Amino acid sequence: QYFSLSRDTLKVTLKRQRLMIVRRDRALRIASILSKVRGIKSIILMNSLAMQTCRESSDIDLLIIVDPKSLYYSRTIGLLNLKGRGLAKTKSNVAGRACLGYWLTNSDLKVEQYQSDIYTAAIWVATMVPLFGIEGYINFIQSNAWIYQYMPNWTPHRTAHLVGSNQKDISRAGAFLNQKLFPLHRARILADPEFVNSPETVIEIDRLKLHSVDHRPSYAQKMQS
Repeated sequence: QYFSLSRDTLKVTLKRQRLMIVRRDRALRIASILSKVRGIKSIILMNSLAMQTCRESSDIDLLIIVDPKSLYYSRTIGLLNLKGRGLAKTKSNVAGRACLGYWLTNSDLKVEQYQSDIYTAAIWVATMVPLFGIEGYINFIQSNAWIYQYMPNWTPHRTAHLVGSNQKDISRAGAFLNQKLFPLHRARILADPEFVNSPETVIEIDRLKLHSVDHRPSYAQKMQS
């Protein structure tokens, strides 16, 4: 059998490989900053960069696992730290910046109930990469063992890219502040039509899943027609 690779295709491949190296280093820098925030126990890379399909315009999607009662406190501190360094995603600047759109507390790490396409979700979980806090990542995989029904030979990562673990638990004052910050975050998120009209958006005291309105089905119908 013969295989050919055009010069243009090779250029695109090499360009993507260089982009992957730059974005990987950026993701590790972001994770290093977030790992110092009280309450954050694990940071997991997901979506395009984890799947090695990112483009110049792609952001860096992270799944953050936190202590119970610290989600919105940790999110506030984490966003402030990243915004001060120009590393947080904004409406006008997305490429190569952190998207902190998925937060879970380590008391409930199950995500199956939020998935519309369970097979695609299994691939999504399997391609995740632990950047910090391997214990939280392993607990996340164990809590979502349903993926083995679709990928029985898959094995999870055994180490995280950043060593150490965050022992800084949230204080009593931080837990109180978390309760006060929750309605503020909720009101701000629901003011955005991209989230309030999306059935996949989840805003609860112990989990946050931000997903804008998915226009891909309508695009597919237009393509077909």
